[in-house]
Amino acid sequence: MSLPKTFFRLVALTSLLGVTAACIPRTGQQTGAAVVHRNEVSLVRLTHEVRFAPGSFELTPAEAAAVNAFLANNSVGYGDVLGIDMVSTDAAEERRQVLGEHLRLNGLAVTPMAPVIGPAPAANAAVLIVERYVVTPPDCPDWSQDSTPNYANAPSNFHGCATRANLGRMVANPYDLVEGQEFEGTNGERTTRGIEAYHDQKPTGAAKLGSQITKATTGGGGK
Repeated sequence: MSLPKTFFRLVALTSLLGVTAACIPRTGQQTGAAVVHRNEVSLVRLTHEVRFAPGSFELTPAEAAAVNAFLANNSVGYGDVLGIDMVSTDAAEERRQVLGEHLRLNGLAVTPMAPVIGPAPAANAAVLIVERYVVTPPDCPDWSQDSTPNYANAPSNFHGCATRANLGRMVANPYDLVEGQEFEGTNGERTTRGIEAYHDQKPTGAAKLGSQITKATTGGGGK
């Protein structure tokens, strides 16, 4: 059974259309409306329970060691905000001061107001709360869009992605990406004090050095 000529013509036309469509350049990859990659900053809270002996205001050696281990294991330091949550009792304020002093000896400051997290601590316990901000950098590179053709000269989807990601990895305090610190200005007096001291200081050892040079050039200096 022979196929009609119309069938072969349709097959040839379909093939031609497919080849022609493959040769048509794509001009809509770069629209300038791509999602901007950014560093995502999130708040993380860490807690540690500190127990006091009934009627005592001091940290036992075991509790002090446990606090130190908690601080070391979580690398608590610059940028972290520490708070102490305690039930209001007659001994609470003194215990708060004792725990706060222990943290200050570790180079850490305690905020006066601590956030309320979960159930209230036990009567002879305190909850040490550490708040920190964590940065999740964007996933780079982003090649979801073709770089060419770009006849409209629109910004690419991956432009500047690596710069933002590196900033998120390098920032010492991630909260600075949320709200920058206030600029207090420079201390001009402190800056110029060293220069003034250098200018006002009299040379030392200049006469001795001059005599040594004179002896060396004249051949003197014998005993």
